[in-house]
Amino acid sequence: MAGAKNHDYHILPPSIWPLVGSFGALTMFGGLVMWMHAAQYGSLVFGLGLLAVLFTFYSWWVDVIAEAHAGDHTPVVSLHLRYGMILFIASEVMFLWAGSGLGLISRSSRLPYKWLTVQPKACLVRKVPLLCCNGHQKALRFWPQTSCRCSTR
Repeated sequence: MAGAKNHDYHILPPSIWPLVGSFGALTMFGGLVMWMHAAQYGSLVFGLGLLAVLFTFYSWWVDVIAEAHAGDHTPVVSLHLRYGMILFIASEVMFLWAGSGLGLISRSSRLPYKWLTVQPKACLVRKVPLLCCNGHQKALRFWPQTSCRCSTR
């Protein structure tokens, strides 16, 4: 009776597939960066990473199907797997809805037709680089006290 189930939970043994998948994704994106920078073996590294990710997908689903055939998926576990998939799809829909222009919000009433122009003061444009480059004491000597309201006294 050691294998008998007295609960509705799905307790999994440790799996290596998350580790293999993460290394495959790291290899794939590293290869993509190498490929975009015209490195010698960039496309090969990208292809190996892609194969590792696809192998992980396949092997992980083989394990899930084997668990289902072994009877590990009770009706409660099956219901919770469905809920998890529904919540995942709903979150993806909400993410894409938010990321693709904020859905149905009318942009014409929110933004003016003419973009606001930035008009910096000439005093700041000339003298802020002096403040950044030469240190504040040296720059404050050249800053006219009449053009700004701040003082060092």
